[in-house]
Amino acid sequence: MRTVLAALLVVGTIATSTTGAHAYSYASPQSDPLIAQREAFLDAVNKGDWSAASAAVTSFGPDIKVLEAGDDAFSGDPGIGAAFTDAVKNKDSDAAKAALRRATVDQIERRLSGAESNIGTYQTASTLVVTAQAFYSAMAADLPAATQKSVSAQMQAALDAVGKPGVFGYGAKPADPAAFKAAKAAILSALKPANTSTGSPGGTQSTD
Repeated sequence: MRTVLAALLVVGTIATSTTGAHAYSYASPQSDPLIAQREAFLDAVNKGDWSAASAAVTSFGPDIKVLEAGDDAFSGDPGIGAAFTDAVKNKDSDAAKAALRRATVDQIERRLSGAESNIGTYQTASTLVVTAQAFYSAMAADLPAATQKSVSAQMQAALDAVGKPGVFGYGAKPADPAAFKAAKAAILSALKPANTSTGSPGGTQSTD
């Protein structure tokens, strides 16, 4: 937990020139539209207020376009935009919730993939893992307790695997790409069944 809190301190302040990292936002994860508008969207869906649900979808529309197209190490999820559009159009609450879960898992995969690609740059990789963790936390309550426990442990393992820079070299720990790859694969394996059970495949990024 202390490691997570320490990594959170760099979110919102980090500036990096790492190749490909410019595609990500380093603002507080809580300001991301898919997190910030999550409750508004779900509340609207549960109340059958499809105008409000549509407005929420519009607010995170730019993020959905990124998820559809893919960027950096994430290959994209071409059907995610249509999943939201069709659910709202058909006033299908189950499909709407499935689309939100699918997009959230896509965001987790996208950030973990970015961290894996930047495993040699501590600040970039750690910040992306913490952002992935924030997306996971937003959806965790919808998952079985055993899955929550497993994914939380693997998120911490992924954060540990990016290493530590130490202070003047003291306490430094090198990144462990193999451990990160294993943690990422375990996280996605645990989360994607939560999507497929509602007919949504999640993203298309390979964990190989």
